[in-house]
Amino acid sequence: MLPRSFKFAKAHKGPLSSVFYLKQSLSFRLSDTTFPHHFGLVALQPCRITAAQLSAIVFGIKRKIKQDAVLFLRVFPHFPVTSKPAEVRMGNGKGSVDYWMTKVRPGQILLEIKSSSPKFAETILKFASSKLPIKTQFVRKG
Repeated sequence: MLPRSFKFAKAHKGPLSSVFYLKQSLSFRLSDTTFPHHFGLVALQPCRITAAQLSAIVFGIKRKIKQDAVLFLRVFPHFPVTSKPAEVRMGNGKGSVDYWMTKVRPGQILLEIKSSSPKFAETILKFASSKLPIKTQFVRKG
Protein backbone atom coordinates (compact mmCIF):
# COMPACT_ATOMS: atom_id res chain seq x y z
CA MET A 1 0.00 0.00 0.00
CA LEU A 2 1.42 3.32 -1.06
CA PRO A 3 -0.05 6.50 -2.52
CA ARG A 4 -0.32 6.94 -6.28
CA SER A 5 1.31 10.34 -6.28
CA PHE A 6 2.75 12.69 -3.73
CA LYS A 7 4.03 16.25 -3.76
CA PHE A 8 7.30 15.69 -1.92
CA ALA A 9 9.32 12.47 -1.96
CA LYS A 10 10.52 12.78 1.63
CA ALA A 11 8.80 14.21 4.70
CA HIS A 12 9.41 14.79 8.40
CA LYS A 13 7.82 12.25 10.70
CA GLY A 14 6.54 14.85 13.13
CA PRO A 15 5.16 14.32 16.62
CA LEU A 16 2.31 12.01 17.51
CA SER A 17 -0.70 13.88 18.80
CA SER A 18 -2.36 12.46 21.89
CA VAL A 19 -5.51 14.59 21.48
CA PHE A 20 -8.59 12.39 21.68
CA TYR A 21 -10.98 12.46 18.71
CA LEU A 22 -14.56 12.94 19.87
CA LYS A 23 -16.47 13.37 16.61
CA GLN A 24 -15.46 10.09 14.97
CA SER A 25 -18.42 7.89 14.09
CA LEU A 26 -19.17 4.95 11.84
CA SER A 27 -19.92 6.60 8.54
CA PHE A 28 -20.02 4.18 5.61
CA ARG A 29 -23.56 3.51 4.41
CA LEU A 30 -24.88 0.41 2.69
CA SER A 31 -28.34 -1.03 2.46
CA ASP A 32 -29.12 -2.31 5.94
CA THR A 33 -31.12 -5.27 4.63
CA THR A 34 -28.10 -7.26 3.43
CA PHE A 35 -25.67 -6.36 6.25
CA PRO A 36 -27.61 -4.96 9.23
CA HIS A 37 -24.79 -5.10 11.81
CA HIS A 38 -22.23 -2.27 11.66
CA PHE A 39 -19.04 -2.49 13.76
CA GLY A 40 -15.81 -0.50 13.95
CA LEU A 41 -12.36 -0.68 15.48
CA VAL A 42 -11.21 2.42 17.41
CA ALA A 43 -7.62 3.20 18.45
CA LEU A 44 -7.09 3.99 22.12
CA GLN A 45 -3.43 5.09 21.88
CA PRO A 46 -1.41 7.26 19.50
CA CYS A 47 0.76 5.24 17.13
CA ARG A 48 2.45 5.05 13.75
CA ILE A 49 1.03 2.18 11.70
CA THR A 50 3.03 0.95 8.73
CA ALA A 51 1.71 -0.05 5.33
CA ALA A 52 2.84 -3.63 5.96
CA GLN A 53 0.71 -3.83 9.10
CA LEU A 54 -2.33 -2.44 7.28
CA SER A 55 -1.92 -4.78 4.32
CA ALA A 56 -1.59 -7.78 6.68
CA ILE A 57 -4.89 -6.78 8.27
CA VAL A 58 -6.65 -6.28 4.94
CA PHE A 59 -5.42 -9.53 3.36
CA GLY A 60 -6.20 -11.56 6.49
CA ILE A 61 -9.70 -10.13 6.79
CA LYS A 62 -10.50 -10.53 3.10
CA ARG A 63 -9.45 -14.16 3.32
CA LYS A 64 -11.88 -14.74 6.19
CA ILE A 65 -14.94 -12.72 5.17
CA LYS A 66 -15.49 -13.85 1.57
CA GLN A 67 -19.14 -12.82 0.87
CA ASP A 68 -20.34 -12.63 4.48
CA ALA A 69 -19.27 -9.03 5.24
CA VAL A 70 -17.96 -5.77 3.79
CA LEU A 71 -14.72 -4.12 4.96
CA PHE A 72 -14.02 -0.36 4.93
CA LEU A 73 -10.50 0.84 5.74
CA ARG A 74 -10.51 4.34 7.27
CA VAL A 75 -6.74 4.96 7.40
CA PHE A 76 -4.16 4.98 4.62
CA PRO A 77 -0.33 5.24 4.79
CA HIS A 78 0.49 8.67 3.34
CA PHE A 79 3.76 9.53 5.11
CA PRO A 80 7.10 8.25 3.77
CA VAL A 81 9.70 7.15 6.34
CA THR A 82 13.33 7.30 5.25
CA SER A 83 16.35 5.43 6.56
CA LYS A 84 20.03 5.32 5.72
CA PRO A 85 21.83 2.02 5.13
CA ALA A 86 23.84 0.41 7.91
CA GLU A 87 27.44 1.57 8.47
CA VAL A 88 27.13 4.79 6.47
CA ARG A 89 28.95 7.90 7.70
CA MET A 90 27.12 10.95 8.98
CA GLY A 91 26.11 13.61 6.48
CA ASN A 92 25.52 13.06 2.78
CA GLY A 93 21.82 13.98 2.98
CA LYS A 94 18.68 12.16 3.92
CA GLY A 95 18.25 8.46 3.22
CA SER A 96 15.91 6.90 0.70
CA VAL A 97 12.28 6.02 1.42
CA ASP A 98 12.16 2.80 3.41
CA TYR A 99 8.42 2.35 4.10
CA TRP A 100 5.13 4.23 4.35
CA MET A 101 3.13 4.88 7.50
CA THR A 102 0.10 6.67 8.88
CA LYS A 103 -0.34 8.55 12.13
CA VAL A 104 -3.19 7.35 14.32
CA ARG A 105 -4.70 9.43 17.12
CA PRO A 106 -6.62 8.02 20.07
CA GLY A 107 -10.31 7.72 19.26
CA GLN A 108 -9.75 7.46 15.52
CA ILE A 109 -11.70 4.73 13.73
CA LEU A 110 -9.31 2.43 11.88
CA LEU A 111 -11.71 0.15 10.03
CA GLU A 112 -15.39 -0.66 9.74
CA ILE A 113 -17.20 -3.91 9.04
CA LYS A 114 -20.80 -4.50 8.01
CA SER A 115 -21.89 -8.08 8.39
CA SER A 116 -24.95 -10.27 8.66
CA SER A 117 -24.08 -11.61 12.13
CA PRO A 118 -22.58 -9.67 15.07
CA LYS A 119 -20.57 -12.64 16.36
CA PHE A 120 -18.81 -13.02 13.00
CA ALA A 121 -17.95 -9.31 12.93
CA GLU A 122 -16.51 -9.44 16.45
CA THR A 123 -14.23 -12.36 15.56
CA ILE A 124 -13.01 -10.47 12.49
CA LEU A 125 -12.28 -7.33 14.51
CA LYS A 126 -10.52 -9.37 17.21
CA PHE A 127 -8.27 -10.78 14.49
CA ALA A 128 -7.56 -7.27 13.19
CA SER A 129 -6.75 -5.93 16.66
CA SER A 130 -4.25 -8.76 17.18
CA LYS A 131 -2.30 -7.52 14.14
CA LEU A 132 -2.04 -3.94 15.48
CA PRO A 133 0.63 -2.65 17.90
CA ILE A 134 -1.86 -0.59 19.98
CA LYS A 135 -4.87 -1.10 22.22
CA THR A 136 -8.18 -0.96 20.37
CA GLN A 137 -11.87 -1.05 21.22
CA PHE A 138 -14.97 -2.32 19.39
CA VAL A 139 -17.66 0.18 18.46
CA ARG A 140 -21.17 -0.70 17.37
CA LYS A 141 -23.54 1.55 15.49
CA GLY A 142 -26.80 2.29 17.19
